[in-house]
Order: sequence, then structure tokens, then C-alpha cells
Amino acid sequence: MPEDGPPWERWPPDYGFTGGSDPPPGSGGDIPWWAAPLAAGIGIAAVIAAAWRMSLAKKVFISYDHSEDSNYKQMLRAWSANTNFEFEIDDRSPNVAIDSEQAGPIKASLTTKMKEADYLLVTVGKKSSTSKWMAWEIARAKQSDVKLRLAAVKIDSTNTSPTGMLNTGTAWAYSFTQDGIVDALNKARNDY
Repeated sequence: MPEDGPPWERWPPDYGFTGGSDPPPGSGGDIPWWAAPLAAGIGIAAVIAAAWRMSLAKKVFISYDHSEDSNYKQMLRAWSANTNFEFEIDDRSPNVAIDSEQAGPIKASLTTKMKEADYLLVTVGKKSSTSKWMAWEIARAKQSDVKLRLAAVKIDSTNTSPTGMLNTGTAWAYSFTQDGIVDALNKARNDY
């Protein structure tokens, strides 16, 4: 490997550099870690655009009835790749009662995920208004140490809304469409 010349001759494009402050072995020691994409032949515009998109992505915690509405979760996951929103979906269905001793670790994990999010999106299905887990997620999302922006989407207009979403300035989508949900998220507030 030559000691001088352009970086792409000193630093092979297939080097799988994953971060840190030290340059990769064999790089001559003069290429900072952030130059890796450029040395690999990726244009500066592409690097800047990707970083900008990542910084603009809004993390969304999804509250839904695991027993009834998991197919809607899959649609949100697919849409996540094509919007400015990154949906945070916990695939572990809480199969324990919310008031049991086993619920503590689940609540702690969900709280951590909520604190990493910007929004709470409640998917209102047939059983959402009676789901104790969803009621807990909504109440927890509104507490001062989490304070998420609230949005909700009704799967069917006749579904009863969870009471925790009422009179809170929740932004609503009345049909389960990508545009409707993104619009509701863009209007979501946390000034309840």
C-alpha cells in the first residue's frame, strides 16, 4: 500500500471502519474516521444528505393492541423506511398482567424506549380503549420526564378512543394511510 497519494489508494474502499477516533490500520494515520465514506468513494453530498436525514428523523413510539392490531404495526414498520419518521416498535407482546410483579421489567424497558422517542402514536383498534397496557403507555408518555407529542390513528372510525388521548390536544388521523399518519405526527403537540 503506497505511503503517499490520494486517500483511496492508501485506504481500501472495502475497509469496514465502524467508528472511533483512530484511523484504520494501514491508512497512514492521517485520515480521520469521518473521512471513511469519502475515501470509499461516496460523494460528500451523499454523506451530508444521509447525516441530515438521520438528524431529521423523528422517533415514534407506537402504542397498539398486540393481540388485535399487529398487522398495522407491520405497515408502520414498512413506512418507516420511506418517511422522515422512525417508528419504534417493541416486538415483545406483554403477555403478563400489567399489575403483576413481572410487569416491572417490561415497564422499565418501555419507558426507556419512550424516553428515546419524540412522539407517541396510538393505533386505535377495537380493543384499544380497554387495554390496560395501552392506558399505561399513554399515561407514561404524558409524564414530565417523557412528555411525548401525541398523535393517534383510528383503524375504524367507530373504534372508541382511549380516554388518555382525549382533551390533550392529540393530533388525529382518521384513516390508516401513510399521508394521514405523517400529517398527524407533524401536527402533534405535547402542551397538554
